[in-house]
Amino acid sequence: MSHVEGGWPATCDPTEPVDVQRYEKNLYRDTTLGFSHATREMVTGAGNCIRQNNEIDLFEEYFSGE
Repeated sequence: MSHVEGGWPATCDPTEPVDVQRYEKNLYRDTTLGFSHATREMVTGAGNCIRQNNEIDLFEEYFSGE
């Protein structure tokens, strides 16, 4: 699989170098748009799922006769 173009916002035309440069400039300046923000949100969501899964014991017999 070859994915050449990324997910661009509607306001940015990836074929126009000026638009791409402007978007990249904003991306590097704004901390809420970049990789670190996306990673932080993903880790937070994954941490919530892990804590939920750790709340029950998967191997304990909760109902007799099962």
